Amino acid sequence: MAAALLKNNKVYILIISFLVLLFIASAVISPILIKYTEQNWEKNLIDKTDALENSVNEAIDKKYGQLIEVDHKLKNDLMVFVNKDSIDRKGLFNIVLDQKYKNYNLQLFSSD
Repeated sequence: MAAALLKNNKVYILIISFLVLLFIASAVISPILIKYTEQNWEKNLIDKTDALENSVNEAIDKKYGQLIEVDHKLKNDLMVFVNKDSIDRKGLFNIVLDQKYKNYNLQLFSSD
C-alpha cells in the first residue's frame, strides 16, 4: 500500500513540476515573442497586404475570364439568331433568358 501511495505521489510531483516549468518557460518566451512581433510589424504587414492583394487580383481575373467567356457565348448565340431570315422578339428573349446566363445581368434595348 505504501508503495502504491509513493508511486501516486511521484506522478503528482512530476505533473506539478512539469506545469511549473511550463509556466516559467511561457513567462520567459512571451516577452521575446512580443518584441519580435513589434520589430517585424512592418514586414508582416507588407506580407499580409501583398497576400491580400494577390488573392483579390486572382478573384478579379477569374471573374473577368468568366465574363469574357459568357460574352463570346452570347455573341455566338445572337449571331446564329440574327443570321435567320426572320427575327422575332420572343426568340431574342429566349436567348437572353437562357439558364446559362442566369447569373449575369443582360439587358435588351430596342432601337424603335
